Amino acid sequence: TNVGNNGQFALAASFIWELSAQFSVLAEAKVTEEAQGSTAGVPVYFNAGMCYKPVENLSVNLYGGTSANAEENGRGTLKVAYSF
Repeated sequence: TNVGNNGQFALAASFIWELSAQFSVLAEAKVTEEAQGSTAGVPVYFNAGMCYKPVENLSVNLYGGTSANAEENGRGTLKVAYSF
């Protein structure tokens, strides 16, 4: 339906499990509306990742994922963040 040609419908669910004060893991799934004119089907994305905080202000995040019926086959992200 393409939401009135002004946007796209998406539905996602994620689960974050804090294993300790320094380490957590994430799992996520997202379904989006099929693009107009597409014959590939409804795109579905799957992600998993982890976050490690060796010290209070520093976090290291690693995420990876795959998809079905989408233009991309997979992706990965490494993020290092320092909060001050």
